[in-house]
Amino acid sequence: MKDNLKNKLPLFVGIGIPFLLILWVLLFVYFLPRLFVKPEYNFVYATGYESNYIRVVANKVQTDPCPYYPGSYQNCALYLREVNFYLYDVKNDENISLSLDEVKNYQLDPSEKSPDDYKISFQKDSGDYFFFPFFGGGGVSRGPQLSKGAWSKQVELKNNYYDFQFLGWVAK
Repeated sequence: MKDNLKNKLPLFVGIGIPFLLILWVLLFVYFLPRLFVKPEYNFVYATGYESNYIRVVANKVQTDPCPYYPGSYQNCALYLREVNFYLYDVKNDENISLSLDEVKNYQLDPSEKSPDDYKISFQKDSGDYFFFPFFGGGGVSRGPQLSKGAWSKQVELKNNYYDFQFLGWVAK
């Protein structure tokens, strides 16, 4: 019995180490940030190609007049239809779709940091992967993250983050 267990020890180690590595990654990437990153302030963001024409002035959302595209045939009355507004609820990790009229009712603080010192940041890996696949590999962009100090938490957006436009923190 003892010899049989001794012969299977490399098998147990070979299966156990990857399993422990997966548990380690889950603990430090998923569970610990959720324990320590607890923001209190929701925020509003916009997505869409035309979201660059949305800004916060005097704590209210303001839209620019129809942008002029030389030689374009775009209907100026419809250009904001491409913009989607969302309220990110930090307690429930969910995105709530808003209309332009609903967004204009919110008091927004457009500063970089929330009143509880959280900020929205984007992380991009350097792309210096020596081993992938033969001395190169592009950098990997990640979506926005809520961060404070060394801790950060990935923000799951409703749409992709390429056209993400942070508008402001919702005042309580």
